[in-house]
Amino acid sequence: MDERLKTRRMRLPDRLTKPSEFLRITKKGARYRQNFLTVYIARALETGAGGGSGRVGFIITGHAVKGSAKRNRIRRLLREAVRKWWGLIKPGFDIVLKAGASPNIDHADYVERTFITGCLAAGILTEQGTVEAEGFLNREAGSK
Repeated sequence: MDERLKTRRMRLPDRLTKPSEFLRITKKGARYRQNFLTVYIARALETGAGGGSGRVGFIITGHAVKGSAKRNRIRRLLREAVRKWWGLIKPGFDIVLKAGASPNIDHADYVERTFITGCLAAGILTEQGTVEAEGFLNREAGSK
């Protein structure tokens, strides 16, 4: 992958923080379910903290995933997947990732593959992102 895809810290303007923002996206946005992950997508508001460029939020509840250590690990793995692919996601979308229960949920490759598959299903990757994602998924499928 190219230089702009290297891991970077997610700044506050890149993250959803207010409950009203999460509610707007989960209630009015499109929903795509992939394995343990539900991806909610809505157009970014121009007035938000990100200024319409797109932000991301995470929902990992104790009801779906028992144990705080496991919940925090899942959150870290999802953040890492988003950081890795953030440069290839079309601007202008607010995204909420909601994790459910799954036996393999704490494996990094499984989490990343599920995130990428959800992004492909939602159609939010750029052209280059789609090519890179399909290549990544094919490479990974061939190595198993």
